Amino acid sequence: MTEISQPSEHRTLEVLSALSYRTGELNPYLHTIAVSVSELIGVDWSVVTFCQHGSERIVASSMDLGEAADQLYSLHGSLTVTVLRTGQCVVVEDALACRDYGEPPEGYRAYLGVPLQTPVGEVIGTICSFHCQVRSFNAEEIQLVQIFAERAATAIDNYQLYQQQQAANQELKQINEQLQAEIRERQEMEVALRQSEEQLRQIAENLEQVFWMYSHDGQPIYISPAFEKVWGQTIENWYADPNFWWKVIHPEDRERAYNAYYHGDTLKFDEEYRVIHPDGSVRMIRAQAFPIYDEAGHIYRIAGISEDITERKQAEQDRLKAISSLAEVGELAAMIVHEIRNPLTTVMMGLNSFKRLDLPESFRERLALSLEEADRLRNLLSEILFYAKPQALQRAPVELNQFITEILESIRTMPLVMSRHIKFVPVPHAVT
Repeated sequence: MTEISQPSEHRTLEVLSALSYRTGELNPYLHTIAVSVSELIGVDWSVVTFCQHGSERIVASSMDLGEAADQLYSLHGSLTVTVLRTGQCVVVEDALACRDYGEPPEGYRAYLGVPLQTPVGEVIGTICSFHCQVRSFNAEEIQLVQIFAERAATAIDNYQLYQQQQAANQELKQINEQLQAEIRERQEMEVALRQSEEQLRQIAENLEQVFWMYSHDGQPIYISPAFEKVWGQTIENWYADPNFWWKVIHPEDRERAYNAYYHGDTLKFDEEYRVIHPDGSVRMIRAQAFPIYDEAGHIYRIAGISEDITERKQAEQDRLKAISSLAEVGELAAMIVHEIRNPLTTVMMGLNSFKRLDLPESFRERLALSLEEADRLRNLLSEILFYAKPQALQRAPVELNQFITEILESIRTMPLVMSRHIKFVPVPHAVT
């Protein structure tokens, strides 16, 4: 059995004092631990292993393993499994003589395995030391390796916590960025909404018509300034009493308008009624209402437009009176024409009878002139009678080529176009 000299207490304290773990720099720290263990207990090779999710791997080695790290580690895997399973130190002075814990790596005889335990007692790995010669490990050496194992376990645990914290920070950063994006989007939507509301408000306040809106339970929400002019009442009266405007409707129209709004089809509300202004004047109002739906398809607002149509109604009545007067004038004109045509016919018959007489030339000229004037007067009376009678349009299809050809003959005889050349190119097929 090989005798190994014990490290000095001063060197051990020096090595332990030099260990300094910096957050996020785990591999250099564990490498220092593996090298220090090999130096202080005098073994040929030491490794720090880490177990996670049922798999083990070397995270630090006192000598450079290169690409063969996984292969070498698999040779002493059964030894570390015992340490991981039991959570106790495993000491093998001669692995060839004691095969209870598996085979060591080729070329190595002695083995010391110390578990890495977190402060809560969880075994997360090992420190494994190998020696090429048969040797024993005393209590001081095992205790020294346990101190390094505690340092390594704490570093790995802190590193995992650091990684978890970094992942959490990254997730929080992403969540924060997402929230910031949502906040910006909402702020932009709110700005756009305020701009839209301001634009709609300006439109509503500059309309001659009254724009109004009620909540679904009948509470007043908004009414445009035109209300005071159209209804002759203050806006405060409307806000103070939701049923205010029904009270100023003319008594003869109130029930009809009320029933149409509250008991009829709101989608088709379109009524005309009279309102009484405070000065006693009566104005004619036309009101239309329509529902506003929420995302669920329920009515949550009732909006509408009201306008003063008094002047329009008065103009319509004046127009009807004018049409009636024209009709009366037409009837009178027709009667007068009939009254004139009867004696005119008699006069023309008398004049025509003179044509059979043998009259001097001067008398014949005067007779011809009289007949021409009488005929012109008869045509004039026919035109008056034509315009005095209401005309009924009789629609009939017209072939455009033929129609244009006919009117061109009349147009070409007009003085304004006689010096011009008008060419008409008809289409090859009939157009109606």
